[in-house]
Amino acid sequence: MSFFVNPYVYAGITYNITSSAGSNGTISPNGVTAVPSGSSQAYTMTPSANYILASVTVDGGAAAVSSPYTFSAVAATHTISCTFSSLLYALFGGGGQGGGNTATTNKYTYSDSTLYSGTDLTNSVWSFSACGNSTVGIFAGGLPSTAVTSKYTYASDAVASGTALNAEKSYHAAAGNSTVGIFGGGRNSSATVVDTTKKYTYSGDTSDNGTALSAVKAQLAATSTATVGYFGGGTASDPFPNATLSKYTFSGDTVATGTTLFNSSTGVYLAASGNTTKGIFSGGYDDTATNTNLTSKYTYSGDTTAAGHNLGTARDEHGAAGNTTVGIHGGGENSSGTRISSTEEYTYSGDTVASGTALSSARSGPAAVSSVTGGF
Repeated sequence: MSFFVNPYVYAGITYNITSSAGSNGTISPNGVTAVPSGSSQAYTMTPSANYILASVTVDGGAAAVSSPYTFSAVAATHTISCTFSSLLYALFGGGGQGGGNTATTNKYTYSDSTLYSGTDLTNSVWSFSACGNSTVGIFAGGLPSTAVTSKYTYASDAVASGTALNAEKSYHAAAGNSTVGIFGGGRNSSATVVDTTKKYTYSGDTSDNGTALSAVKAQLAATSTATVGYFGGGTASDPFPNATLSKYTFSGDTVATGTTLFNSSTGVYLAASGNTTKGIFSGGYDDTATNTNLTSKYTYSGDTTAAGHNLGTARDEHGAAGNTTVGIHGGGENSSGTRISSTEEYTYSGDTVASGTALSSARSGPAAVSSVTGGF
């Protein structure tokens, strides 16, 4: 009679596996675990709210970033550790839906295009705008005509009333840096198209008048670098596009005229995203009120403009936000005037466009802001 002996199993012999986790998450089991020879041991890594698993290190080497991780047929001591990083996302909020407006928010993650539900804004509006820094996003104005703001704190998903703008504003655009946000252009409470701007300082939640844009226009879009906001497109007299661009320098509150967008015959109800080198102005409609999928690529260094990659879907009244790599352009209305929930991912390097994850509901006139430093 013969017997099979598993060479990895020795009665009474154990091997220690030492586990540890960085801040903003846990690993289970944690610490030193004695594992019988030949057995398996699984480790579950769980991020805290608004964080993701960033790295897994096993025996000093990088492992796949996934949970759980299992040691099989243990025959030696091991170590496992993990780290977590902030959940970075484009935050889409509000918008018009069939039957009324919504206050719901969606968090669109850059790392894996996953959609999470956020906290509702303080009011249900559409045709408004948003800007923020890496801590908070400010959603301001909109229709029904209002000056109210909602302040969204990313770390806790807390929403509170911010300081109201000192005038009602809708159909406007917003751009900002880590300190201030500029809400520019749009229509006032009498539906008159304006060139005025409102400056919102995140620290202290103060709202003041800014410097007027270089042209009177509504239904425009904006993106920014850390120093300058770029307000482009829109119209002074619907539906005739005005593709000129205003450059708002945050330090000193000065305004200069930039280069006209490439697709000068389009750009009413457009949206924009960008990184530290260029902005992408997408969609909108032309002087016949026909939706378009065209994009204008604005390179900040040299103030040059060129055609970008077309979107896959013609859309207007949509929202856009991004990080340093990709912009998420989503929602709005298609060429049939139907509200849509689809999104598209515009990758700045290479100027490519791919379908993204749909928002939780079809909506037009949403606002969007990025939780990432260097993304707008």
